[in-house]
Amino acid sequence: MSALGGALAKLLPRANQAGAATVLDPTRALVVGREGEGLPLHDTAVSREHAVVVRGDDGWLVRDLGSSNGTFVNGRKVEERRLRSGDLIRFGP
Repeated sequence: MSALGGALAKLLPRANQAGAATVLDPTRALVVGREGEGLPLHDTAVSREHAVVVRGDDGWLVRDLGSSNGTFVNGRKVEERRLRSGDLIRFGP
């Protein structure tokens, strides 16, 4: 994540994975999962609607949507967490 304090933020894929950066729209929630129009991740460990990244009053948040395998920020399982620049988000184990 970058520029989390401001309105602009982006998600970057891991260095060893293909894919472009996803620029987040502060007016819309981004649903992450295996299906849908948000950010599709083609991994069986990721639930259909796994998590959401949304802009809140205090910055960007990631919120697990009751996924089977969890959402992790910097290696720790979270239900909801405010994000900071440089945080590593993992969806599933």
